[in-house]
Amino acid sequence: MSKQDSINLVEKGWEKFKKKDYPASADKFAEAIELDSNNSEALYGQSCVLFCTKEYDEAEKTLTRLIKQNPDDYKALHLRALIRGEDENFEAAVKDLLKSIEANSNNAEAFLDLACIYLITEKYSEAVEAFDNLSDLHKNCPQGWYGKGQVALYKKELKKAIEYFNLAIKIEPNYILALLARADALLEMGKINEAKRDIKKILNIEPDIFKKQDDNGDMDDDDDGEIEEFNIDD
Repeated sequence: MSKQDSINLVEKGWEKFKKKDYPASADKFAEAIELDSNNSEALYGQSCVLFCTKEYDEAEKTLTRLIKQNPDDYKALHLRALIRGEDENFEAAVKDLLKSIEANSNNAEAFLDLACIYLITEKYSEAVEAFDNLSDLHKNCPQGWYGKGQVALYKKELKKAIEYFNLAIKIEPNYILALLARADALLEMGKINEAKRDIKKILNIEPDIFKKQDDNGDMDDDDDGEIEEFNIDD
């Protein structure tokens, strides 16, 4: 069997991966690696399977191997950042994301993940810059405007937050997270009727959104308690 056979196996592995048939996908990637131990795409595919099946340690080992072979492997750097983020090793995750972006400045998803980590770690200026970069790459990306709205909301800049959420919702009218956040901001501003309209729209999209239960059957403790208790029939 040839190197081309290894490439063909990788293609089949991705086909299985897209169908979320992870065991079959892993088998194809493993076969490809057996034929060509330096097949970077097969190794990356194997890492993606391990990530999706939450075998993070093994995934990170394979990704580190890939990055040693090619320090500019932006896909491997990005995925390793996600693994480190799952482990709440945010400093290392940020370093990997910055390297991934340096290797490929058009990686919009990396900017989004970087911005989200900055939000989690309350580095708001850095988060805004990352969301700005995302918006520069894709002006019609609702997540970029939603993210900037979240930063403004955290900083209690309510009017600015609503403007950003409006832009996100204009692009994606059924963007539930943006609708929830806008309703939250409107409530804080005392604009009850406008908040009611958003909440009604949210319930039309996802009727059980405020009734989600955890694995023990208890109601989730989330950040939308004020909205959850809000009576839209008042």
